[in-house]
Amino acid sequence: MPILVTTPNGTVGRYLTEALRDRSDVRFLVRSEAAAKALGKVRGEVFRGDVTDVADIRGAVAGVDRLYLAHPFAEDQVAAETNLGLAAIEAGARRIIKLGARAFSGNGIVPDAVTSAHDTITERLRSAGVPELTVLQPDRFLQNFLPAAASIAKGTLADPAGPGARGYVDVRDIAEVAIGDRPAETGQDRLRSHETDRCRPSRRIKSAHLTQSSPRGSAPRRRLTSMRQDTGSTS
Repeated sequence: MPILVTTPNGTVGRYLTEALRDRSDVRFLVRSEAAAKALGKVRGEVFRGDVTDVADIRGAVAGVDRLYLAHPFAEDQVAAETNLGLAAIEAGARRIIKLGARAFSGNGIVPDAVTSAHDTITERLRSAGVPELTVLQPDRFLQNFLPAAASIAKGTLADPAGPGARGYVDVRDIAEVAIGDRPAETGQDRLRSHETDRCRPSRRIKSAHLTQSSPRGSAPRRRLTSMRQDTGSTS
C-alpha cells in the first residue's frame, strides 16, 4: 500500500522526496502545478490537491498505509494536518510520522504558538486512535544558518537564543530518521516510547520506519514516540 508524503518540496520533505523518488509505492501530495514540476521526475504518483478541500484530502489518503505529515506554520496548519491525519486513519493508515518541534519550558518562557500547534495536532491524532504515531521533535534546523553564511564566514554567528543552549540538527538527518535509513549505534530497533525522552537522532534512535509497513492485525509496537535534540548539541 502507498506511502503519502505531504510537503514533498519542504525543508525536510525535499530530502524524503530524494530518497523515495525511485519507489513506485509513494504518493506525493502537492498543491499546485508549479509544485508538481518542482518535484522533478518521480516513479510514484503525484497527487495535486488542496489540503483545505475535503474531496482532495480523501483522494490523497485513499489506500494509504503510511503518512508523513507536515505543513508550514500558518493559520491553517492545525486544521490541515488534523484533517489529513484523521482522514488517513479513517482510510486505514497504520502509521503516521509527524514532523513536530521541540517544546520549550522553564522559568520566564512563554508558551509559543509553533509548539502549541504541534501539540494540538498530536493530541487529536492520538485521541483518534492511530495505531502507530511517531512525532519527530527536533530543536532548530542547522540550515537556518545558511542565509547568514557571509556573516559567519567573517566570524560572526548571530543567534536569538540568548544565554540558553540550543540544539541544531541537519534536516537531512531528520529525513533519514523518518524514512528509516539512519543506522543506530546502540542497535535499537525502535524509538523510545517516552514522550519526555531526549535523544540525538544519530545516536539513540534507528528510524521512524516510514518505509516499513506493519502486518495487518499485528499489535502496534508503540503508541507515541518522540525525537528531541540534545540541549546544547551542535549536530
